[in-house]
Amino acid sequence: MGMSSLNHYLQYLILRLTDDCNLRCRYCYASGGRNKTTMPWPVAKKALDLAGASGLPFSVQLTGGEPLLAWDLAQEAITYCRSVGYHAFFKLQTNGTLISSRVARELRRLNIGVGISLDGPPNANEYLRPRADGGRSTQATITGMQNLAEEQVMVGVTAVITSKNIHHLHWLLDLSLYAGNIGGITFDILRKQGRAVADYDDLYPQSEDVREGLKKVVDHAAFLKSLGVKVPKLRHLEHIRYFKATDLPRSSYCYATTGKSLAITPDGSAYPCASLAEEKVFYLGNIMDPHFSPFRAYQAHPILKNNPRPAPCSTCGHSSFCGGGCLARNYAISPDLNQPDPAFCAMISTLSRF
Repeated sequence: MGMSSLNHYLQYLILRLTDDCNLRCRYCYASGGRNKTTMPWPVAKKALDLAGASGLPFSVQLTGGEPLLAWDLAQEAITYCRSVGYHAFFKLQTNGTLISSRVARELRRLNIGVGISLDGPPNANEYLRPRADGGRSTQATITGMQNLAEEQVMVGVTAVITSKNIHHLHWLLDLSLYAGNIGGITFDILRKQGRAVADYDDLYPQSEDVREGLKKVVDHAAFLKSLGVKVPKLRHLEHIRYFKATDLPRSSYCYATTGKSLAITPDGSAYPCASLAEEKVFYLGNIMDPHFSPFRAYQAHPILKNNPRPAPCSTCGHSSFCGGGCLARNYAISPDLNQPDPAFCAMISTLSRF
């Protein structure tokens, strides 16, 4: 079903503040650290003005690379939005290693939501998320979380599911007891993009392993709850339960297929989401072009204008919970968008049982 100009406005803006990064994650879709380009302020301002033009609330995700390497730009963006009265809600997606006590205080003061990437226990995390110099990163990430906890800042944790960590993800629930400030956990299946392409066959999780690993996570969460422990919300499970309870079908996986999101790279190039940045077929134009219009760009795009989803999803009983899955992941699996990602399907079908 196509999109209408009557309900089209940007609800979600992703600013890739910098391509620089102090880690070299094996699966990074953005190949963080490959170069050091940082977004100029005029590009950031133009993006914020596009999102703020409707006068309606919108979310801004600050990402990279590692966005804390462009912390001054992040603060300028927040200050600007508040000075002109935009109803913008900011979130920082970070590896957490650079969150000092001072940065934690500033994040609290600025009321920024914080998402931290962590892929499980140290051995798995170190393999998947090494420092640029090959050193270890896990302790620095946990220290960053501790600094946020001291400022009473809650965080969401995102873990990329791979063959190297799928059977150890329940460790994140134990970490939450220690950290005290993990409010939710999101699982993201490995995508065949960026640096993941080279090791994809080795890193891609098999469907049966996904089913076993996630069952272990849910069972461990139930066990901790039985002890009276408050555990983080498992985001995909919460979404499934919501759509079950409301009996409403999920019409799309995210804003990227509905024309309500833009991901902006440092040079001003626009894509529907951060994971599709650099995929030429999904290029929407450059926001510095005076004639650029997000709605017209989506409406003219041969794929995006129709809210695409893989054909098998039309007969799948779980599609009402996942909305057809992630467009970037589906495209990486099958450029004609005819096949969904098997591991993602395994995740949704497993969690829908609980």
